[in-house]
Amino acid sequence: MGLFSKPEPKPTVQEVKRSANRSAREIEREVRKLNNECTKLEQKIRQCAQRGDQRQAALLAKELIRCRKMRDRSMGMKAQVSATVHSVTTNAAMNSAVVAMGSAAKVMSDVSAMTDTSAIRQNMQDFAKLVPTPTCG
Repeated sequence: MGLFSKPEPKPTVQEVKRSANRSAREIEREVRKLNNECTKLEQKIRQCAQRGDQRQAALLAKELIRCRKMRDRSMGMKAQVSATVHSVTTNAAMNSAVVAMGSAAKVMSDVSAMTDTSAIRQNMQDFAKLVPTPTCG
């Protein structure tokens, strides 16, 4: 990549995918930890309820709610990361399709400029004179 040139899309997409996958794995680890923490909190709440310690159970219930909210937010962040990766991949595919269509259009215009339509028309007229027209009946 030069100083004044655009970055190549393929390595950029790969780099974005790599970093997004890394982030998604980190978020997944965090979600697993939060799930474990929620399970432990539920067990502690049950123990406090069995002992009759409602004040401690209420505090732990609030902590459980916070833990579940954090888990839900983390799962939302992971969904956003995967949506971003999908969007970047789609945009790169569209970019390569546009480049391919542009080069195909250039080739078609070059071929059109090189063909001599008057000579082709004359050949077709000569061929039509040589070939007898079919008659029905």
